[in-house]
Amino acid sequence: MKKIILSAFVAIIGFSSVAAADEANIPEPFRGYDRSSTYAINYDDYTYLLRASVLNAGRSSRAIAKAGKAKTGTRLKANINKLTALEGNRFLYESFKEDDHKHHFRNISESLQKVPSEVPLKLFSKDEQLAYWLNLYNATIIADIIDEYPIRKLEDFLTDSDSPLKEKKLTVAGVKLSLNDIKYKIVPEKFGYSPVLIYGFYQGIIAAPNILNRAFTGETVWDELDRNATNFVNSNRGTFADTKKKTFRVSSLYERDEVFFPNFDEDLNRHILQHLEGSMRYDLENAKRVRTNISNWKIADVYGTERQYGGGVSNNAAALIDSAGRQEQIDDSGGYGNINLTVTSSFMAQRAVTFGRFSPEMITKLKTMHAEHLSNSGKVSITDLEAETNEENNDRN
Repeated sequence: MKKIILSAFVAIIGFSSVAAADEANIPEPFRGYDRSSTYAINYDDYTYLLRASVLNAGRSSRAIAKAGKAKTGTRLKANINKLTALEGNRFLYESFKEDDHKHHFRNISESLQKVPSEVPLKLFSKDEQLAYWLNLYNATIIADIIDEYPIRKLEDFLTDSDSPLKEKKLTVAGVKLSLNDIKYKIVPEKFGYSPVLIYGFYQGIIAAPNILNRAFTGETVWDELDRNATNFVNSNRGTFADTKKKTFRVSSLYERDEVFFPNFDEDLNRHILQHLEGSMRYDLENAKRVRTNISNWKIADVYGTERQYGGGVSNNAAALIDSAGRQEQIDDSGGYGNINLTVTSSFMAQRAVTFGRFSPEMITKLKTMHAEHLSNSGKVSITDLEAETNEENNDRN
């Protein structure tokens, strides 16, 4: 038997805790893991919403969009990024504009924030913890974008000095966190600075890694990240060879996430080659220069913010919604089906039940732990990630 001191209470349970040295820079509640744990967090509600909201565009064909034409009744036409306009999964933000439906992803985010207060993360395997952090990040950023919607471009949202990604709006195991804390501090310190991790963080824009139509799980998280990396690298959003100029272009995402590439040029080149397929490999190896200048900040919605000019002819992208909406089934390949948000509300309400994210075995463990909590009368304190880290560094100095 080993003793574990929890932030909210003390419980004596049997488990194998491993706190790696590279976890020293993250708060204590996020350190350690159980190598043999079979416990899993239930994400049925989150997957339910994603399957109803994500339009899977499939593997990139590297097709270049045609230049827009003025429609009947006007000389104006919408400008598009021809390189990436046909790329990437889309999200049905249009269906969440109404006040009655805006809260769904926010509720999931709030529910996930409570998980480590019910079950310490160190009781889960390392892979299960990684799936947890990615799902929390993505559910939260989707909720934030829904709050901003309709919005055409997300560059300011993602990169401004006062970006919502920097706001410490999350509280996990008593620690105040921002989305950037999760992406650039907790995840790399906990799971290593592997570039493949960046493909798990949804950004809401066209020229970024896809949002999947299902939640990450501990069982498949690394396979899903690798698959998403391969899909991105082999798309115009990720890479493009300008053979005339002997230039190989890559996504500006890599520059924004340069923390995952310590020796940037060398590490990026190696990473791209690990996933790049076909003739593009030859183009990269023979390019005179590599430029991180592929970008498209347009929100990856289905249709709602696309500017339309003119009027008499019904030839706009709204047909895409109608076409997708007529599908009756959602398949594992990422299909898109009817979304009934009234039914969704009822389903979401069921997930509010205490311990609703855990198996019966885990619930039994939780009941025991809460009994210990009552007898020990512990307290929960709210801390700040940066403040706690700075304090620990001062102590060491």
